[in-house]
Amino acid sequence: MMNGNISIEKLWYDEDFYEVQIIMSTEQIHCKIKTYIVDEEINALSQKILDYVKNDIGFYWEIGEEDSDSCPKIIIESFIKDISGHIVLNISCQLQSIEENAKCNYNCKFPIKTEVGLLYNFAKQLPKLNEQEVGMYVELLESKE
Repeated sequence: MMNGNISIEKLWYDEDFYEVQIIMSTEQIHCKIKTYIVDEEINALSQKILDYVKNDIGFYWEIGEEDSDSCPKIIIESFIKDISGHIVLNISCQLQSIEENAKCNYNCKFPIKTEVGLLYNFAKQLPKLNEQEVGMYVELLESKE
């Protein structure tokens, strides 16, 4: 059932926050977003996913702001979880135009299909982004503890 991936790479850091590149993709779409994030936001995503996997509590995670150049809005939320462990996540993000001097943004929404074990491992790996130096990389499809 897998047909999507989420990867997060730490690009730069400061004392209170850091820059990441988040890539969310399926067979039909590939979104690459650079944004600034703080430890608490990564920890919240990790905990919400773990609660969802263990207790079947739906989750909603949102960062960024509408029409922001430095911190675009990104939403990841649970949608479907079946008895076999297949999961569908809904992704919403705001993408900037790639046209030169364009002042418009595009809203993009799509599902990412995955499995409970992969999502669990991804959630367990997320806090490592807070501890490691530049170059730390966490990926849904290859997350292993």
